[in-house]
Amino acid sequence: MSKRLVRSRTDRMIAGVCGGIAAYLGIDPTIIRLLFAGAFLLGFGSPVLLYLLLWLIIPLEDSEATSPSESIKANVDEIAEKARNITEEIRERIS
Repeated sequence: MSKRLVRSRTDRMIAGVCGGIAAYLGIDPTIIRLLFAGAFLLGFGSPVLLYLLLWLIIPLEDSEATSPSESIKANVDEIAEKARNITEEIRERIS
């Protein structure tokens, strides 16, 4: 069985990107999260954009998508749903 980079369903804080990368590399996910946070704070490139791009292209663990295009469509739908949930939560807190 070959090793495959996927987003984690269980070890996730936002989308499972860091958890999936950590599992693929065989290291603690906290290290990956700290690297992303450190890169953001130090202004290295655009780690937020990189995270969103990885969220978009890395398939979810045990995904039913059979092709890369199906995987990306499912990821876009997940991102949109997450954005709707955040928007709704902000509206509830404001009112």
